[in-house]
Amino acid sequence: SIITISEVFVKVLFFNDIEKSKIDFTYEGEKLVKFTEYKKDKSDNWVVENKEEISYSGDIITTKNFDEERGMWIPDYKREYIIQNGLMIELSTFDYWNGEWLEQSKFIYEYSGNNIEGWQLYRDVNGNGTIELKQKGEYVYQNDKLVEYKHFQEELDVWYQKEKETFSYNGDILISYINYRNDKSDNWLEHYKYEYIYSGNNVSNKKRYIWIIESNKWESSGSLSFSYDSLGYLIEELDIKGYKTTFEYEEGHGNAKLFWNNPNKSIYGWPTLKSTGSE
Repeated sequence: SIITISEVFVKVLFFNDIEKSKIDFTYEGEKLVKFTEYKKDKSDNWVVENKEEISYSGDIITTKNFDEERGMWIPDYKREYIIQNGLMIELSTFDYWNGEWLEQSKFIYEYSGNNIEGWQLYRDVNGNGTIELKQKGEYVYQNDKLVEYKHFQEELDVWYQKEKETFSYNGDILISYINYRNDKSDNWLEHYKYEYIYSGNNVSNKKRYIWIIESNKWESSGSLSFSYDSLGYLIEELDIKGYKTTFEYEEGHGNAKLFWNNPNKSIYGWPTLKSTGSE
């Protein structure tokens, strides 16, 4: 018989020497309906810390986060996603204040096919729930490969390019990218870079470096290593300090990656979660 490939992401566990926590995912059919986060107490028992409930209405998905306080669930924040053809078109965040939801930010994403071409970030800068356009990003492709990213920011009604990133490939494989900061005099200064190591087609290590002006060279500032199962599913992230995140899957289909794989991040070569179905 044919066994369905494990595609429903159901649990993520965080471990280090100080803290242990986990997030369980709950489904109804192929749709994720709840995240529940647990922490270990002093007696090494799992205790619920917060939960996030998810509802669906056409293209709109709403997630509401609640904190547990003295046996009561207190609203904290919510997010509203607009998803079309499996792509995140908008993401709005609201805080719960004095019995009402106040909009804090909104991302709007633009695509050409499945390639993200740009985004705009609107933020509440006055604390009154009214959002204004404050940042935006643009992506430049050549032969369907991302070669440059441009980050713009508004200050005192003036827009300027704050950052840019350039991407390097070995054939079609992304091997590194460099982040530059603008000193506001049209000089681009190296800030940090990432380099990738692969195991087969999967990223096995992502190394971070920062540019040291005084010594005029790159200096290591950390790394993340990734492990996979025999089917190529991400099962572990481990940083240089020993902080580890492990992922568990079960058979079936689901839409978890919509919430875990941010479109701003997934194009940078990070391993992404496996999930399919009603997206």
